[in-house]
Amino acid sequence: MDITQSDQEYCRSQAEKHDRDRYILTLAAPVAARPALWAILAFNHEIAKTREVVRDAHAGHLRLAWWREKLSAFYVGEEMPAHEVARALGNAIKQYQLPQNDFEALIDARGFDLDGAIPASLDGLAAYVSTTNAPLVNLFANVLGTECSDDLATAWGLIGIIRALPYVSAQNRCFLPMPMLHDIGLMPEQFHHLKPSPALSAAVQTIATRAQDHLSKAQPDALLFKRMKKMCVIYLKQMHKAGYNPFALHPVPFLGLRILF
Repeated sequence: MDITQSDQEYCRSQAEKHDRDRYILTLAAPVAARPALWAILAFNHEIAKTREVVRDAHAGHLRLAWWREKLSAFYVGEEMPAHEVARALGNAIKQYQLPQNDFEALIDARGFDLDGAIPASLDGLAAYVSTTNAPLVNLFANVLGTECSDDLATAWGLIGIIRALPYVSAQNRCFLPMPMLHDIGLMPEQFHHLKPSPALSAAVQTIATRAQDHLSKAQPDALLFKRMKKMCVIYLKQMHKAGYNPFALHPVPFLGLRILF
């Protein structure tokens, strides 16, 4: 399997375009480790976008199964297919001995997205964001030769859910727990009608408080994860300032400079 400079650049550009916050964080990692981190982010984007690029859930599960099969085959000695992300990911796996179970966990989590299940509670939402973020954090930690608690991953995921609410509601994709939906006065199929309200702000504040609880438990050692925690703090402060109205959250000025310097 030959990885080319163009494969690395493709993964870097995909990470920068589709996962900019994490891409900024990779710039806090040693230069030699960055291509592997970009490959992981590009893979995560490939599976995370599944629901958006398929016509139905069945096609989505087939797409995820393709990635699962190719990874499983690679771990038993077969070559990765001729795909920019697959080649770069295979190189990262070999170089850093990345665990297969974390990739499988990420694929499983995206299957949950396709099924459109609604969290039954705030605990259920926290568990969901942990499944979509903790394996990714663990893969980063393996590349960096360190460890990081699931609490940082969960806090990051909860904050991401809040910030994504205007976007996902426009797609009629609901991530809010059922009790919060009831308080807001919407059914899941009506989520595209989500708009600012005191009830929505109360729900967002509850989620943000849960994120803060997890964040306070996270004590990372690696610079990248310290910067991740710093980014979480910045976003939580922004939410508080906006009155926990997710529709009032705008890009943070000079975020990259504030995180890296």
